[in-house]
Amino acid sequence: MNKKLKSIFLFVCMICGLFFMVGMGEWVIQVARDYSVIKNPNEPIAYIKSTNQKFMSIEKALEVAENDGVSTEIYVIPGTNPTISKNCTLAAGDILYFPYTGETYEDPTRNEVTNTNFADYNQSSVEQYRKNKVTILSNVQFTNNGTIYVGGKLGKGQGNQRPTGHTVAEYCELNLENNATIENNGEIVCYGYIKESSSNNGSKIHLNSGSIIELPFIVYDFRGGSYSSACNSEGVFPLKIFDFANSQVEMIFEYNSTLYGSLAAYANNNMYVADRTKVVSSDNALFLMGEGASISIKYQSSNPEYTSNDYKTNVSLDNINETKIIVDGNVSFSSLTLSLGGSSFNTSDFFCPLCFKYDIIINSGTTTLLNKTKFYSGATLTVNPGATLNINADMMMYREYREVVSTGGGSQYPLSTGNAKLINNGTVNLNSSFAGIIETSVVGAKIITSNNFVSTLKTKEVITGENFGMTRTYHEITGYGIGLISNNGTQPTEYAKFVANQTYQSEGTYWNGTIGTGDITETVGAEEEYGSCLLPETLILMSDYTYKQAKDIVAGDMVMVLNHYTGKLDVAPVVFNDYEEKQFFNVVQLHFSNNQKVGVIYEHGFFDLDLNQYVYITENNYQEYIGHRFYAFNEYYEKEIVTLESVQIETKYTECYSPVSANHLNIITEGLLSMPGGIKGLFNIFELDENQMINQEKMQADIEKYGLFTYEEFETYMSKEAFEMFNVAYVKVSLGKGLMTIQDVQYLLERYSKYIQ
Repeated sequence: MNKKLKSIFLFVCMICGLFFMVGMGEWVIQVARDYSVIKNPNEPIAYIKSTNQKFMSIEKALEVAENDGVSTEIYVIPGTNPTISKNCTLAAGDILYFPYTGETYEDPTRNEVTNTNFADYNQSSVEQYRKNKVTILSNVQFTNNGTIYVGGKLGKGQGNQRPTGHTVAEYCELNLENNATIENNGEIVCYGYIKESSSNNGSKIHLNSGSIIELPFIVYDFRGGSYSSACNSEGVFPLKIFDFANSQVEMIFEYNSTLYGSLAAYANNNMYVADRTKVVSSDNALFLMGEGASISIKYQSSNPEYTSNDYKTNVSLDNINETKIIVDGNVSFSSLTLSLGGSSFNTSDFFCPLCFKYDIIINSGTTTLLNKTKFYSGATLTVNPGATLNINADMMMYREYREVVSTGGGSQYPLSTGNAKLINNGTVNLNSSFAGIIETSVVGAKIITSNNFVSTLKTKEVITGENFGMTRTYHEITGYGIGLISNNGTQPTEYAKFVANQTYQSEGTYWNGTIGTGDITETVGAEEEYGSCLLPETLILMSDYTYKQAKDIVAGDMVMVLNHYTGKLDVAPVVFNDYEEKQFFNVVQLHFSNNQKVGVIYEHGFFDLDLNQYVYITENNYQEYIGHRFYAFNEYYEKEIVTLESVQIETKYTECYSPVSANHLNIITEGLLSMPGGIKGLFNIFELDENQMINQEKMQADIEKYGLFTYEEFETYMSKEAFEMFNVAYVKVSLGKGLMTIQDVQYLLERYSKYIQ
């Protein structure tokens, strides 16, 4: 063969070989990457620190480190965004770092950066702060027998306190594609993020016996050291909203593996980094696993690409980030130990709080409650068929929680969470005091009450406090252990108490068994500072003197109001009709001397002629107003004086509404002059005369003394129309008179932001 033909033959062979290699797909690509460790050392993605040997793949770096016979530090270079495309192992004794810059993977002081948001809360923030994204490809198994550090800067948020301990700036992300797995036999310390590439894609971290993962213990409602100490002295745990957002793939903990939480909190002008606390383990942890048990924990972000704050009052259900915990085998709920601002707290000394972020499922085996626990509104605890829950310590399920703490930034709890739920489709043994509703959705589930069961329980909440001071106001809450109970096989419509030494069996939606006697008051939260407050069928007087049900009122509808400048009926548009979805509510049924009846949820204001001002009536204060005279209208729409004669409390499964009128705020509810709930401080500002007209002379004196707000002071919070419709200029007088606080103003701005902007 001549040289020309030989060259052509070799060329054809090369082309055929190229097509053959393309057909080989992933195998050939991986070989090329390994080969490039030798061929292309100027573009490394990882290196071994002791030898400065550089590598073009993480897999190759791990292989070399495993075979060198010594403890080895491997660094992945920031900005390289590498992939792990085949099964690999980090050897025992070796350490793999994913730093966010150089060789830096954490800020030990956690005091450098303040950021109210997470470092990855939107695309712009990700572009700014994510310094490396390391992807484990689909179906790849990464086995960790050593130690992994996923780098990130942790810090503090609003007011140097909220949130605290979250990732605030530069970070690295470990991203798992479909069914990728980390088999952990060593330790993972994550200050950045471990995420799945798409929601619920089957990726997992499997924590085998003896292994550890450490995550930031993120607290969303920390208010400083003095507040925490004051709570401690009153037996109230100072925190209620916390989670572990930095690992967002499913973590499966086997017996004798451990989840540590690492907390950093700002107090006394310092950032305190507490000793890490055990959250899941086989000893001294909140979730104690018995031999053979396992616990699955999955943080489910409302948007898998980003990590958002969800602790504010105006957060919707769609934006809540839930942590689902699935328990199999014998597990106990025990206690946490935390160090906050120099003070040490153990939840066994308090009611351990679990908030709206948690959905706990007892899937199999027996779970035992060892210490006092309260589930705030929005939290869920489900006992599956075949599983058992032993409640051996006091436990309360909050039906509603509306935080109104005026200390350190105002309210910090979403308003849209709904009930805390205990759903028993298995067996619940009640061996202590319990408060809350026990629901069911199957036939054959059981509730067994022992001689130690008590159907009444009290807890305490902080509701007010001076900023940075030690003065606090506490509200005691009484709850009852109740359910839909029938003793004759007929579907019940009202709740009743469980009693001791009984067995109850479920019939799909209710329980068969003995009914307890006595009044029932639903378990509620801190104080009645709420919004929606009327039953849907409540009649509202319209501008044409017809009536419309509260549920049918929409913004722009014209309603009748009382004009306190003229003392006469007037007309105003509805600005908004606040609403809460259907759930179980306590309804306060008010009975007046004209045979009129009004059902109130949470609170609603009525004009008290004995006090010559609006008063909020709630289930906790109604006795103060029985016998008082109230402003009503007769059939000719003339002023009528009626007396509150009696009140009944009943539980109803319903929705609720609250229309608010422009400028005047009030409405005519079932013939009574009334004021919507949840807007304390926006009314009763100026003194009225005997005809319920504003005393103009005294009003002017108040304005001269306290001044008025200008729109420019509120333009970032609301439209000019809203500023005028809600008389915000007069809020400065309300503040001056002590009718509300700056924290109350902040609460209202957050609570009604969707309407006023």
